[in-house]
Amino acid sequence: GEIQNLGYELSLNAVPVRTKDFSWNIDLNWFRNRNEVVNLGDDIDNILLFSAWDVSINAVEGEPYGAIKGTNFVYLDGKKVVNDEGFYLKTDEEEVIGNINPDWNAGIKNTFRYKSFSLSGLIDIQSGGDIYSVNMKHGWATGLYEETAGLNDKGNPKRDPVAEGGGILFPETVYEDGTPNTTYYECNEWGTAYNYDDSPTARYVFDASYVKLREMALTYSVPSAFLSGKFIKGASFSLVGRNLWIIDKKTYHFDPEAAVSAGNQQGIESGSYPSARSYGIDVKISF
Repeated sequence: GEIQNLGYELSLNAVPVRTKDFSWNIDLNWFRNRNEVVNLGDDIDNILLFSAWDVSINAVEGEPYGAIKGTNFVYLDGKKVVNDEGFYLKTDEEEVIGNINPDWNAGIKNTFRYKSFSLSGLIDIQSGGDIYSVNMKHGWATGLYEETAGLNDKGNPKRDPVAEGGGILFPETVYEDGTPNTTYYECNEWGTAYNYDDSPTARYVFDASYVKLREMALTYSVPSAFLSGKFIKGASFSLVGRNLWIIDKKTYHFDPEAAVSAGNQQGIESGSYPSARSYGIDVKISF
């Protein structure tokens, strides 16, 4: 097979402030890559890389590597179409509904130094890319997540029967004839409004963008005057925290990085645990 890649990477280092006792350094790295599966060989236009439930990750000729395939919503003039009962319609055939590749990534590191102390922080950014979530599929269907409860747009409990003012109205949807959808759908048990058996695969594909505070470190470097004439040439002690804060993300209830990720097994989040912070001490000594 043949895959074509074209990418750009930019790096910038700046020192906005520098005095005898204080300095501020900024390190910026930005990169993007575009790839295309050009050729998979004779009579082959798709190779399955990874699959689960109703979704698969593929190498498709003419598409970027890592195409997400499954059933899609049916659209009419840009709006999702529902049937007479008010539930989403889905395409009869699978199609490409996303891709695991981000539009771009970036990292920004700020380091502040005052005499023998320094404080650094690293922010990681990903823009774009898609991820399919099995957790969302099951969490919605079983009523685990908060959006399956509460009040509907009428001010009534969603989990009340539709006949009593409950249920939900899928927003910005139309019937097959193009008229606005006005039919509320039951939301009071498994298999109703959040039923995944009848839902398009695309209902569980999310934007994998994020902004994270990846790491912070507070460091004390032993002044060289204290080590003069000793067999230790340098020493520093750091308090380090990692994965400290998801500043922004587009996914619901899960970390867009918390997915299966081993070789080709990317793009499907399934049964992931909540991401955890970590804290540690870093000691460096040179002789």
